[in-house]
Amino acid sequence: MIRDNLPNFVYDIKQMKELIDAEESELEYLYRFFEEFSNEFNIFSCMDTIKRFEKDYAIEPNEELSIEQRRLRILIKKYQKLLPTVVNLEDMIKRLLSADVVKIRDVGCRFDIYVGSAALLENMDIAKKFFKEVRPAHFDYKFINSVPRDDVATIYIGVNEFMHKKMKFEVIR
Repeated sequence: MIRDNLPNFVYDIKQMKELIDAEESELEYLYRFFEEFSNEFNIFSCMDTIKRFEKDYAIEPNEELSIEQRRLRILIKKYQKLLPTVVNLEDMIKRLLSADVVKIRDVGCRFDIYVGSAALLENMDIAKKFFKEVRPAHFDYKFINSVPRDDVATIYIGVNEFMHKKMKFEVIR
């Protein structure tokens, strides 16, 4: 850290080398400490403060869930205050399930939620609970594990005729 910011001739001085080497390890320790400390303020990276986040969002701590699922429960509670627009809901479910594609379609008085290639299928129950709490009360919903195909493909087929001749050669020595 310090050595990278100094010219080489300064580091070549014996007293400076000893001083820099002694301070370098202390600075690296402080850097790691503050990096871990700052991670505890973020829901996505917290480990020790997850109970505090659960308490702040009035969530009953469940030690049986994995740390990732506990984080998702906190995020769901946090994102319930967002306006439940289709774009926000698609984005949130996409994050919860780590899915490539999420599309929400309004079919009568029902939402069809198409989820394509979700990596975190164990979080599907959490996503369903989240959607149930934020949807309009009179709408039903159904999660479908596929992607809707709206694009129409136009295929042009042409017929072509050609003549193919076979030739046979014999080589004599």
